[in-house]
Amino acid sequence: MEPLSQSAGLKHAADTVADDAFTGAQGQLGITAACRLTDCSRATHYRHQHPVPRVSPAW
Repeated sequence: MEPLSQSAGLKHAADTVADDAFTGAQGQLGITAACRLTDCSRATHYRHQHPVPRVSPAW
């Protein structure tokens, strides 16, 4: 069964709330604690800070 946020089309709203919670916790507690509180991987956090540009095929 899908979580209610996904099945009701509320994923974008839920992501926005989680991002706001992460930002607030990060300022007060640091990145490690913010990741634990919001159930976000630290690797994902760092990947989002420095995204790798997509390369289009040369053909």
